[in-house]
Amino acid sequence: MKELTKRLLRSAVFWNYLAVALRSGAAILLLPLLLRKLSPDELGLWYVFLSLAGIGALLDLGFGNSLNRSAGYLWAGANRLLPIGVDPNAKSEAGQKSEQPNFEMLGRLVATMRGFYLLMGLGLFLMLEVGGGAWIWYKSTGLEHAQNIRAAWAVFAFGCALNTIGSLWPTLLTGINGVRQAQKVFLVALVANYVFSIGGLLLGLGLWGPVSGQVVMGLLNRLLGRAAFLRLAGKELVYAGRKADFSLLRTLWPNSWRVGALTIGIYLVIFTNTLMASVFLDLSQTASFGLSMQMSLFIAQISSVWVLVKMPLFNQLRQRGEGQAIQQTFFSRVWLFVLIYVSGSVALCFLGDWLLVNVLHARTAMLPVPQRALLLLVIGLEAHQSLYRELVLTANVNPFVRPMLLTAAASLTLICVLAPELGAWGLIIAPGLAQLLFNNWWIVLTGVKTLGLSAREYMGAFFRSLFKLPELLRAKN
Repeated sequence: MKELTKRLLRSAVFWNYLAVALRSGAAILLLPLLLRKLSPDELGLWYVFLSLAGIGALLDLGFGNSLNRSAGYLWAGANRLLPIGVDPNAKSEAGQKSEQPNFEMLGRLVATMRGFYLLMGLGLFLMLEVGGGAWIWYKSTGLEHAQNIRAAWAVFAFGCALNTIGSLWPTLLTGINGVRQAQKVFLVALVANYVFSIGGLLLGLGLWGPVSGQVVMGLLNRLLGRAAFLRLAGKELVYAGRKADFSLLRTLWPNSWRVGALTIGIYLVIFTNTLMASVFLDLSQTASFGLSMQMSLFIAQISSVWVLVKMPLFNQLRQRGEGQAIQQTFFSRVWLFVLIYVSGSVALCFLGDWLLVNVLHARTAMLPVPQRALLLLVIGLEAHQSLYRELVLTANVNPFVRPMLLTAAASLTLICVLAPELGAWGLIIAPGLAQLLFNNWWIVLTGVKTLGLSAREYMGAFFRSLFKLPELLRAKN
């Protein structure tokens, strides 16, 4: 038992599972109180809060993803960063390849991105206060506590800005293979979030509970993340007093804007549905839709951990030109994703209603089982393709912008056509159909090509990897 405990504490997968469980902890800790303490109208507005907060990921413009990869390349000894692709054979001025971290360039990268993230946080705050505030004002008109809800939104927007600014440090930490340390930081910040959120709800503060938790989480994310990054990077990384090197921004920009555009497409296809639900459904129905979406995404996050935890390592293997090592690890972990997601989906369909009624005593129900099952299928296919999309991005290339934006346009168009007549069915069918036409299969094939495999070789390697699952489960991470 003692050895098992030590093994778990050393495992990045364990810490990721714990972090994902708490990140979606509304399903474990916070959700029962939200369901009991908030009226359906207030819960519907809370899901609108969260949907609007997702705009923060769009303002990033893809720099977070590029920063993570670039930090990994420099940690693996890269002597230069390329706008597109990687150069495993790059040598220093002395004519040698380096396997030691490039602390000089990493220091300049950190100094540059500190200022960028500060400006990004301020921009997000203004965007949420003005644009998001107008929508919250409109949707809360006529509610009993409208002024209180609007004030809570203003503070919530400030908390979102803090979280955006502080996200620099966990991003850097993950990039230099500090996945476990980054998740520990996130866990501490998230536990504090839940303490304040739960405390506020129990005290009858309504939306102010989770709003205060958002602010505290942003502060801790920055303070603890910075300390953990500097501990792992070591004394060699000295950036204090450095001036920002804007040439690095120019280097990161070609792939960053592509990731940013890709993120916009993903947001429009998946995460705007709750906002669109608030347009076509009443707040009570929006709450049911948002709850079902939240639980589906929770299962997808839990299932994806085994693959995503290895992406920082894949970045470094790409820099070193070790594609075979990526292939050996990736396929068996995709199998785990499939098995876990299918099991979780079946459980949610058959046990979800019983848990809500008999265990959580919820005031809000999920979508009916047929709609829930279709939603789980749509989210599952998106999560599966996202694993291959992330695999391609480790090579610092991004061919997904145009397909994703076209898919987003098709999805929104279909929602506007179908939702007025079909309600929640239309909100589910539209993005599912738009993705099925191209992205669900094309992204997977693109990921396979980056491993240098033909379709036949891929199928053989993929099914052979199924027999490696016992070995994978015995591994540390």
